[in-house]
Amino acid sequence: MTTMQRVDTNNPAMDAERFFALSSPVRLALLMLIAEHGGRLNVQALEARLHEYLTYEVSQPTVSHHLRILKQVGFIEGKHEGLEKYYRLKRESLGYCMDALRVLARLTRKENI
Repeated sequence: MTTMQRVDTNNPAMDAERFFALSSPVRLALLMLIAEHGGRLNVQALEARLHEYLTYEVSQPTVSHHLRILKQVGFIEGKHEGLEKYYRLKRESLGYCMDALRVLARLTRKENI
């Protein structure tokens, strides 16, 4: 059991938004690419590399749309370097999802469901 529990059990709406953000194959692929490359990819590079995870093409406006959703729920942040914006993970936000799943698992065990 962890001593620091980040999940806010009084805010299931935010947890739902985070899980919704993870429900898209494009957004999952973007998170994997960003994690794999440690903040060294901009939107053009992300678009060009999505084929590593997806079997279909995704346009740059669509990539930008999905990046915006990931940013809104706190999974990523962008850093400007000159005219380019590079994306990196905010690992603590992914931790909230893991914490929510741990709480659900613990409650499920308690209730013997």
